Amino acid sequence: MRTRETKAAPRVEPVRVPRFWTAVVLIWLLSVLLRILSLAAFGDGTPAGEQGAQMVIHTHDSGYHGYQAQAFLGQAEPRGPYTLAAVLPAVLSLVTPLSLDVVLFFLPVLLAPLVVFPMAWLGRRWIADLPALGLALVSSFLAGLYQRSHAGYYDTDILNVFFPLMIVVLFVRMAEDVRVRWLVWAVVLALLYDWWYGSARAMLFALAGGLCVHTLLYARTLPSRWQALIVFGLAVVPLPPAVRLPGLLLLMLALHVVLPRLTPGYKPAAWLARQTVLWLAPVALLVFAWLAAGGAAQIQSQVATYLGKTPTIDVQSAKGTLHFAAATGTIVESTGVSASLYAKTFAGQVLLGWISLAGLALLLWRVRDAILLLPLVLMGLIGFSSGIRFAIYLAPVALLGFAWGVYQLVRRLAPRDMNLPGLICLVFLLAPAWFHGGEVLRWNRQVALPVFDAGQVEALRAAAQRDSGASRWAFAWWDYGWPLWHYGQWKTIVDNGTHGDADSYLVSRAISSTNQAELAGLALLTSGEKARQPGQQAISGLLQRYGEIDGIMSAARGLNQTNTHGALVAASSTIVFPWQMRYLFYTIDKFSRRDLATGRLQDDKAVWMLGRVIERKGERVTVAQTLAPRVTSARPRFVVDETSGLVEMHEGKTRLSRLVRVSWQAGKRIVSERLYPAGDQLTLVEDEHGVILMHERYYHSNYVQMALLGRVDSTLFDVVYQGSTLLLAETRVAGR
Repeated sequence: MRTRETKAAPRVEPVRVPRFWTAVVLIWLLSVLLRILSLAAFGDGTPAGEQGAQMVIHTHDSGYHGYQAQAFLGQAEPRGPYTLAAVLPAVLSLVTPLSLDVVLFFLPVLLAPLVVFPMAWLGRRWIADLPALGLALVSSFLAGLYQRSHAGYYDTDILNVFFPLMIVVLFVRMAEDVRVRWLVWAVVLALLYDWWYGSARAMLFALAGGLCVHTLLYARTLPSRWQALIVFGLAVVPLPPAVRLPGLLLLMLALHVVLPRLTPGYKPAAWLARQTVLWLAPVALLVFAWLAAGGAAQIQSQVATYLGKTPTIDVQSAKGTLHFAAATGTIVESTGVSASLYAKTFAGQVLLGWISLAGLALLLWRVRDAILLLPLVLMGLIGFSSGIRFAIYLAPVALLGFAWGVYQLVRRLAPRDMNLPGLICLVFLLAPAWFHGGEVLRWNRQVALPVFDAGQVEALRAAAQRDSGASRWAFAWWDYGWPLWHYGQWKTIVDNGTHGDADSYLVSRAISSTNQAELAGLALLTSGEKARQPGQQAISGLLQRYGEIDGIMSAARGLNQTNTHGALVAASSTIVFPWQMRYLFYTIDKFSRRDLATGRLQDDKAVWMLGRVIERKGERVTVAQTLAPRVTSARPRFVVDETSGLVEMHEGKTRLSRLVRVSWQAGKRIVSERLYPAGDQLTLVEDEHGVILMHERYYHSNYVQMALLGRVDSTLFDVVYQGSTLLLAETRVAGR
């Protein structure tokens, strides 16, 4: 009996998109266009912030890069080494008709979407063409990355994902093609990354470690791979450029040109490869383990310092640090965030976040080259405990894991149809696109505020021109240090690079104090000390002179009565109080309430809540809290009865002691107050920027009295500029 022959069904290959890379370029252009169009949404949901896009910087770090760009152009004195982030906008402002400020504003729009190219390549390599194009488009506006790369947010983060992903792409190419060109490009990108971002070394070490692990697992018998590992390892070693660049050149010439030409048959190279396998493998593992452990310890130490987990302050030696821990409630730098909030940040939605992580885990398990993504994965996972900003690293690889998981699932359900998985995967990518797109709009409308708006910039530059360069001192919180450098070339007590200095304690004491004499005196004393000992903490010299903090504060209070300090004080110092500081004031006050012996917070029950009125019904006012650390959920609300002063919150009920309204008529500030007897020491202040519910102590602080209510002591300050968005008050000294 003849057996019936069966024929296997012909295998259908996934559809290939013609002109794939042309399509990717068009996606990049589309993402740039979408980012430009999204500017129209800036400030729509803020009571009196931006109204439409303003070509001003949105991040404090932009001020540093902008100032260094000015220095590179010969318009200022450099205050640090020139990085690529400063040189690039400077050169572009020279070769284009655009001003430096416009270049800084639009560079994130052009550079951040470059992430579409490595995402498209990886998607095409591990999934299929159609899902790869979808991945490219969605990756251009991932919420975790967009929050740190929208227009005006000129920060190193705009390329901190592109560089590692492109290096991973080149590593994957090295795994399948032994030609040296991929190694050369990987080294070039590593050097550019190191020049672009001074703190990129941890990621570069991790990338080198990932390459080492991949080599040991899958390519330990290939001499070319070990040679590549040696060369890339040298590229990430923190040596001076004058040593590293010639060393790389000589090493590559020796391994890829000289040795092969000197000995036909590559015998020395083969011997080197054998030796490499014998001794370099364990040495490399030990070295990278040491680097990883040391890098992890260093990162943990930096995070601990940055977030305030090591709070003891040695004020007497002025070598201790104050910490940024108090900013745990801010939307970008928040720490200790819930897992659900972090999942929303990198995936757009909680459930999608966990599905993405599951798909990513399977991708790492099933695709051997995907192990090269581990550095980005590990850096992103750090964010669950260290800071929400690390979502920029996890967002693209999590999206890749989501797409790969969907594709593989559909392939198992329909194994004979190779087109259906790609189409289904493309449809499923609509979900993250929807959630990430919604977060982008929310961010633009409710969060994306400039450090200084256009009017404030004009006032700052005009005020800076009034003073000579020697006396152009600005007394402000450190968040405004670098922007003040850029807008007027001011000198500052603290800035974004020295925010951990103990000088931040003196600045916080002055701003949150209820005595304007302390503010004026500390501004003059610290500015004078900084001028006398540039590069040193002002608190160090002041402690040597006055012995203790109380002595410094006493000298500051008495400075307006007699000018016995002579050259020890600055000729003048300008107090800078922008309206945006209300979002930082609680953090500032926390610095001032550190116990100097233990670093612990004192009196940590004060209330400072920001909100905006969303409904008025007679005497009942409903307020929604603004800038709450949420992504999509409803904001907390509270209701105020203006007749009785009763405040209803989700925690319970309380009662106002004071209701204050601030308005402007004919260019003059009008302040009205309403008192409530037997209140709970709470004050509600309402102005055009929103509502602040605060403890009575905050109401009497220098910031609230001067910046919000316009009550400036004319015996201590000359008001240089006063408006609804900014106060500039120059200090006065008796006898001058």
